[in-house]
Amino acid sequence: MVTYEDLPVVGTLEEALAAATAQAQDPRVEISGTAGWTFSDGVNVGAIDDSPIRVDPKDAFSWGVRIGFLVNENVEIGGLFNLQSTSYELGVADGSSLDVGDVSIYNYHGYVAYNFGPADAHVRPYFLGGAGVTQYGG
Repeated sequence: MVTYEDLPVVGTLEEALAAATAQAQDPRVEISGTAGWTFSDGVNVGAIDDSPIRVDPKDAFSWGVRIGFLVNENVEIGGLFNLQSTSYELGVADGSSLDVGDVSIYNYHGYVAYNFGPADAHVRPYFLGGAGVTQYGG
């Protein structure tokens, strides 16, 4: 018969068994983050590439996250999200510019990656390819 005094021991044994089971499972999810400076580029206003008026998002700090699910030891399927909070810059031929509004640039991408080398290596080069969309919000 189990008494109230025995419950902490039983709970500790259950936690130890759960931890051992969790360590025995293969890792199946990779999560990573990015942070850095993004060098942005814009478009000319007009029908020709050398238009005297340009609208550009300003270079700014950006951050992102990536989550990938391992199909096997080498193949990964996942998604990327990135955000850059910046402003639009209106530039003219004489070199002057004017900030015309704040904008958040969102990037959403799906990808497939192939990881080279053994899964327990300290460094694993990889090839990543995918497709996505960019959203310019307010």
